[in-house]
Amino acid sequence: MGKNPVESFVEKYVGRGGFSQLAKESDTSYQSVHKTVLGLYKSIPPKIASHMARILSEESTLTHDGIKSNTYISPYEAERQLQKEYTEWTNQGVKDLIEDIRCGRIEAEALFVPAHKLSEHYPTFKAWRQSMSYSQIDFCKTFLLHQAIINKYENGEMKDLPVSLVDRVEQLLQALFDYPEAVKGGYVQASDSIKAYTYALKKLPVIEQKAS
Repeated sequence: MGKNPVESFVEKYVGRGGFSQLAKESDTSYQSVHKTVLGLYKSIPPKIASHMARILSEESTLTHDGIKSNTYISPYEAERQLQKEYTEWTNQGVKDLIEDIRCGRIEAEALFVPAHKLSEHYPTFKAWRQSMSYSQIDFCKTFLLHQAIINKYENGEMKDLPVSLVDRVEQLLQALFDYPEAVKGGYVQASDSIKAYTYALKKLPVIEQKAS
């Protein structure tokens, strides 16, 4: 898997400030930049992409010795190329993850448990997560998720199952089982089998409740 184009941009065009500096220069938050580097977005957020494209466009007008070049790239074209590279990078990351699960290189038995038996095998969400990786950090790295969000959910700071996790689970189930997708109102929606699984996952208590 190649390198995230945003991470490559930071290494080449951003100073010591790294991700924080890119956030400042693009008038966005560090969290947005960090999530982009982790591949949690389907595309680079507009402010970040626009800033990067402008820098790349300006750089394309000069050669290394400061002489004007004929390889000018417009900001529009630069942004289009960045989004294309980012999409290819994120897609490849998920493809690699799916292949690792299929080949058994990543233990993800929990994804193969029928929805109606999920609570029998995993009494809590934390038990479900730990079955795939006892370490919260490793789980998030493996499944391309933002640890801070999963941590907030497990600490009871979020009421609902994180959307990013639901999206990832649906994406993996779709690929692993090739469930037929439903199309409603012109939009592709998860199949009933996938919805049943994520519903069962949402119903699991986050942690084991202590007896009073």
